[in-house]
Amino acid sequence: MWTAAFKDLKIFIYELPSEYNEDWLSNKRCSNHLFASEVAIHRALMNTYDLRTFDPYEADFFFVPVYVSCNFSTVNGFPAIGHARSLISSAIQLISSNYPFWNRTQGSDHIFVASHDYGACFHAMEDRAIDDGIPDFMKNSIILQTFGVNYKHPCQDVEHVVIPPYIPPESVRNTLEKSPLTGNRDIMVFFRGKMEVHPKNVSGKFYGKKVRTEIWRRYNGDQRFYLQRQRFAGYQSEI
Repeated sequence: MWTAAFKDLKIFIYELPSEYNEDWLSNKRCSNHLFASEVAIHRALMNTYDLRTFDPYEADFFFVPVYVSCNFSTVNGFPAIGHARSLISSAIQLISSNYPFWNRTQGSDHIFVASHDYGACFHAMEDRAIDDGIPDFMKNSIILQTFGVNYKHPCQDVEHVVIPPYIPPESVRNTLEKSPLTGNRDIMVFFRGKMEVHPKNVSGKFYGKKVRTEIWRRYNGDQRFYLQRQRFAGYQSEI
């Protein structure tokens, strides 16, 4: 049904050198972690033949498949996005030098995925993200991002579509098979993961607007609140 609604829409996918996308997949986490929408959307578009066109001259939109969330920090295991700006800038330089389409619209019909904290501001800390802002070379483009708030924010100051964080479909199916939805639900609030970026940052001032820290301080002894401060791969079974 959804393809019928977009039957006249055509998307051209740039075939970039592998260092912009496929090479990063050597780490299996790249296509399965929370920020893996950039990989999943690329794969979905590649296999959606009703929407995809191999003729760029008939395309309505151009998808630029650059994976920037696949560089995992050896210190904490989280995605490190410090290279994102230079990698995307390099990709834009490549496509604008070899195709006429970017220069034709200054990238306004080009789509990128920024599936991590603060979208195309490319920083996990909000104050730094705001200071850095969205790169000038992306400000005319369309950003698919997991960051979304209902007030004016510098990291949303671009044409954007808010998308959900990524969870592998097979993971959800496995969880539902093991834990049917008919079970008792006696937990009002669930959280499993990091409360702060750094143990010394106990105030939570620099991460998550202190919401997680405040909930922990007020309700960690309440049986209705299941709050765990360590990561656990099987968290879906706890939900």
